[in-house]
Amino acid sequence: MSQNRRTENRKVGGKNSSVEFKPDNAGVTYQFKLRDFSTNGLGFLVNEGSKVLELISVGDEMEMKYYPRGGSSVPLILKTRINHISPPEKEKHQNHYIIGLHILE
Repeated sequence: MSQNRRTENRKVGGKNSSVEFKPDNAGVTYQFKLRDFSTNGLGFLVNEGSKVLELISVGDEMEMKYYPRGGSSVPLILKTRINHISPPEKEKHQNHYIIGLHILE
């Protein structure tokens, strides 16, 4: 896995928002709750045993759908790069990885 690299600018996110994507080599679509891990870090948590960790890599770029909180609005489709895949701080979110995102558009 890669070292922590956080993004600077964030265009989406907030409480109860989510992201949806389908990796190129996947037969299914994945959806995760977005989280603010720091003032400059937008991403999501993935269980360490999840198949999605085998399907994504740091540097991958893909179209992702960003759903605003409440689910009543139309999602934004934005080109996004996987910026980092990192273990969380000790004692927080055990058995998970943080997937850091960088919105390119």
